[in-house]
Amino acid sequence: MFWGLLYNSTLLIAVVTLYSILHHYEKATSARWRNFFMGLSFGIITVVGMHFGVHYSQGLFYDGRSVILSMAGLFGGWAPAVIAAAMAALYRVHLGDIGMYAGIASIISSAALGALYRKHLKGNATNVSLRNLLVFGIFIHLVVILWQAIFLPWPSVAPAVLKKIGIPYIIILPLATLITGILLKNEEYSKMLEKEKHLLIAKLQETLIPLITTLIKVVETRDSYTASHQLSTAQLACAIAEELGMSKDRIEGLRLAAQLHDIGKINIPSEILNKPGKLSDVEFELIKNHVKTGYEILKDIAFPWPIARIVLEHHERENGSGYPNGVKGKELLLESKILAVADVIDAMSHHRPYRPALGVDAALEEIEKNKGTLYDPQVVEACLRIFTEKRHVLNTDENAPLSQLFQAN
Repeated sequence: MFWGLLYNSTLLIAVVTLYSILHHYEKATSARWRNFFMGLSFGIITVVGMHFGVHYSQGLFYDGRSVILSMAGLFGGWAPAVIAAAMAALYRVHLGDIGMYAGIASIISSAALGALYRKHLKGNATNVSLRNLLVFGIFIHLVVILWQAIFLPWPSVAPAVLKKIGIPYIIILPLATLITGILLKNEEYSKMLEKEKHLLIAKLQETLIPLITTLIKVVETRDSYTASHQLSTAQLACAIAEELGMSKDRIEGLRLAAQLHDIGKINIPSEILNKPGKLSDVEFELIKNHVKTGYEILKDIAFPWPIARIVLEHHERENGSGYPNGVKGKELLLESKILAVADVIDAMSHHRPYRPALGVDAALEEIEKNKGTLYDPQVVEACLRIFTEKRHVLNTDENAPLSQLFQAN
């Protein structure tokens, strides 16, 4: 009995671990559907545990159902607990025999006690301490033992069963409850932090977006090219990030950084920004200083992303030949590398006072030629795939302007 229950508990903990991993990547759903799927998942795990449980004798089956059902109530509440308990009870009725009533009582009490404990914790199972989890596990299984004593026949069956299951139910299953609870508690805490993070970002965006819009307008009053360049660069940068599989959260940070990446140019005289001839060394050094100015403007704003650092690094290069600090390779943020490529392509594709537009193809040749030297290889490859796909889908020629390729974004 001892080793059989240990094996069964280990199996259930492994299944719950898999559930936690999958649950972490679930898509956002309504609370009603989330409760349904949670109850269904715990119900399936319980039935699997019952199927591989220890068959004692005369229709007596022992397993870790009490562990899983109590966790369904504790971490899911009444709805998941009822769904999971109903599935387990139906399966126990299917198994039948003399242990059926004790088994059903164990199922109902485990799920109900878990839900009641959750209510005691005011719906936040992350508040439960490890000691209390262990005590809760012991209490649950004392109740299960009590049902065996009440419903099993005396003296023919009950005394022998209680002697056999007593120690395993007081040692193994409470420990299994503790371990399972820790796994689910960590998952619940992680989800809570993620939810708080999204709420914080939403509140920050409400405040920051008007600020960003204002900053872009300030730039536009001095140099309309820089303002439009920042916005179109942001479109391309986000497309590259999506192609690379970056999270929506990181892409949003990249979008804001790209929309502000040349904000430091507000400190550069318009006659230099729009000079039709070649810049002198002094003028070029002044132009290069815009990344530091942008960093100084943005560094003290409480962005939830490293916006200021991305702005500072967007002219750095893979081999360390960029500016302002000669940072290279792994020292650079991926967002900075993406912005560097998007910035070059957009800049080369548009007309400037000192040169005509060089075109998208020339820009793509530039990044491909310097892949691995100036530009990150995976970023370049992602960018090339995007342009190939865009032209194929939109049926545009090789000379299609950047704005046409991305106007649908």
